[in-house]
Amino acid sequence: MMQQKNNQFFVTVVAQRVKEGKVMHQSVQYLIAATFSVMLLGCTTSIHKPAAPGATAADIGMPPKQLLAQAMTIINAPPISLPIESEHEGKVITGWQSFQGDWHIARHWQERTRYVIQVSPDWNAPTERSHIEISAQTQQRAASNQIFADAPELDRSDRAAELLRQIEEELNHRKIGSWGH
Repeated sequence: MMQQKNNQFFVTVVAQRVKEGKVMHQSVQYLIAATFSVMLLGCTTSIHKPAAPGATAADIGMPPKQLLAQAMTIINAPPISLPIESEHEGKVITGWQSFQGDWHIARHWQERTRYVIQVSPDWNAPTERSHIEISAQTQQRAASNQIFADAPELDRSDRAAELLRQIEEELNHRKIGSWGH
């Protein structure tokens, strides 16, 4: 915030001097050009907005084992098409999904996200209802010749919320389709 105010002040002063017709020394002009270049090519804020609280979890009217099996089928099929790396006692870890990352130092960094999906029985109706919760684990790297590194500071819960939305939509579609037969 302070850096942004300093940059705005600097730009305002330069614009005022140019407007007044005061000639600047060539080295000062180069300094201004360099400053603007750094400002334009430097880091930007993320376009990702964290998901709203509760947007990555849902209660589903389906037994837990059935929900887990259907969720895994949905995740494997197009349009999601993510591999399942592991499944153990209601917890599924997907393969990695590639994304364009945030803009840093003259380029977009590369990101990849995998999802941890936890299905548990509902406390009051454990054979009829389930709770599903999805979290996102993201890694990033600056260029393709580098290795990915964990990036816990990146909140990509919006991706987890979108995956949950797709699963719920497909579950509803399958439920409606089964009523018609």
